[in-house]
Amino acid sequence: MATSRSKIIKQLLQAHAEGDSASFRKAALQLAAAESQAGHVRVAEEIRKIIQEMPTTPPPGLVVDIARPRGELAEVLDGGYRKETFSSIVLRGEAQEQLERVLRENRSRNKLEQWGVAPRRRLLFHGPPGCGKTLASAVLAGELGLPLLTVRFDALFSRHPRRRLRPPRARRP
Repeated sequence: MATSRSKIIKQLLQAHAEGDSASFRKAALQLAAAESQAGHVRVAEEIRKIIQEMPTTPPPGLVVDIARPRGELAEVLDGGYRKETFSSIVLRGEAQEQLERVLRENRSRNKLEQWGVAPRRRLLFHGPPGCGKTLASAVLAGELGLPLLTVRFDALFSRHPRRRLRPPRARRP
């Protein structure tokens, strides 16, 4: 019984560290049930009362980092705030001008919105592997102070080998 409670306490701490309130509540209710089964009814009731008094939504102004994937998504997605700047990358003239233009647009958002124009929010980088697409997007994210979320396709396909994308089959007449 003590090992199950210690496991629950570890789950509580991990959920708290990750900011996952749903998992925290679930682990706290499991702890209350374990205490109740151990005959500690008063402690179980106190834990349930504390859980009922906890807010169900985060307090206003609390920043939640959506770029930190949790659970199974953490294996497929990489995310966070980047530190890369323009000094981290070497670009051809045209590519550098385009990235600088995107930065200028986003930094002068207020001026553009006065004229009814919005800065670019979506970009499509293309090219062969290793040409710097991810680094260029990391530089933009770092310069703008925005999180960057990238999909790791190698993890996506190696994790689900039977669900690989297949071309549609042609219908037979």
